[in-house]
Amino acid sequence: MTFKRISVAGKIFGHNSTEEFADNRLLEEYRYAPSTKNGKDIKELLTMMAVCHTVVPEHKDGELSYQSSSPDEGALVRGAASQGFVFHSRYPDKMVLSVLGKDEELEVLDTIDFTSDRRRMSVIVRDSEGCIKLYTKGADTVILDRLAAGSDAVVDLCQEHLQNFASCGYRTLCFATRTLEKDMYTEWSKGYRDAALLITGRQQAIAKEADKIEVNLRLVGCTAIEDKLQECKDQKQLAFGRIHSRAEISNLAYSCSLCTPAMVLLTVDEVIFENTFARLVKLNIQAEEFSQQGKEFALVIEGRSLTHALVGECRRHFRRLAMISRAVICCRMSPMQKAEVVELVRGVGGHIVMAVGDGANDVAMIQAANVGIGISGEEGLQAASASDYSIPRFHFLRRLLLVSNF
Repeated sequence: MTFKRISVAGKIFGHNSTEEFADNRLLEEYRYAPSTKNGKDIKELLTMMAVCHTVVPEHKDGELSYQSSSPDEGALVRGAASQGFVFHSRYPDKMVLSVLGKDEELEVLDTIDFTSDRRRMSVIVRDSEGCIKLYTKGADTVILDRLAAGSDAVVDLCQEHLQNFASCGYRTLCFATRTLEKDMYTEWSKGYRDAALLITGRQQAIAKEADKIEVNLRLVGCTAIEDKLQECKDQKQLAFGRIHSRAEISNLAYSCSLCTPAMVLLTVDEVIFENTFARLVKLNIQAEEFSQQGKEFALVIEGRSLTHALVGECRRHFRRLAMISRAVICCRMSPMQKAEVVELVRGVGGHIVMAVGDGANDVAMIQAANVGIGISGEEGLQAASASDYSIPRFHFLRRLLLVSNF
């Protein structure tokens, strides 16, 4: 994965034509006026990219490299380093950055880990001036809902930039911050530490405490990461689980030949059950008309809609629509939703279902399928360890399917 572009201070920096991020304007604007709001925001965002993660730096033979369980985090840390905000060292209670050649220490007070349910992570740090700050990064739908009142203008511009990034097929993240009063943080940290010590219900308790502090945020900016398609992917159909917007869905679906420009995209992105039900009923009627006219169509559904589509009367309408669609693209899904979709298809007419995944979030899906394929690589070995068959690269799937006679 490669860090490509960034939105901060009301502008987009970076170019699609370059292999990696390359735009001198970003640092020039910061150096020209570091004490202005724009200058402070640029430093804040680059600092967050260098701090808000679980990456481990390694020093060997005078060279600095990064070890990360998440390719996204590695790309962001390397991107910050390319702009002079180098994550240099990690200790149990602090992180050391080299900011344009000058070392800066940040005391790490707490780290609230990313989970597929939270879809965000946060770190709480104390800077050299004694200021306590919360740094949060995550999916746009999660971060934008947690901003302080009066952020409408900033949100509108950010969404415009996110749409720009998504149209290029980039993976996007939003970054936000909040300054914490000492007394407020002290009181919150007691509850957070108590939650972390629980034996049962620990994750739920931690998430509840995190919700209390990850609010009233100030949006600083957003980033774009390019996740290049592996070779031969254009000859296979994929189900996407890490897509961030409808524009990105379209771009990647066409890149993989999952959809063609002639196909109609039927989308479901409703938030509540009643609207999801009504939308599925309407799309089933449209799908019948398209079928009679000989038109091909694909179904696109988001995780928040899947929550409703997989239960009650919605489940029947969703299953019927999915089975008559040329392709079904599910995005922004939780691990459990991936598994539930597999089980839904398995329950229709005795279909044999194969699931392919490369990360820990795919384990439940792989285990729910008749045949589970795990791809080992940048995302780790969890998927490969849980699978029936493991392959090192996606393009080996063709041989596994056609030569091994599945």
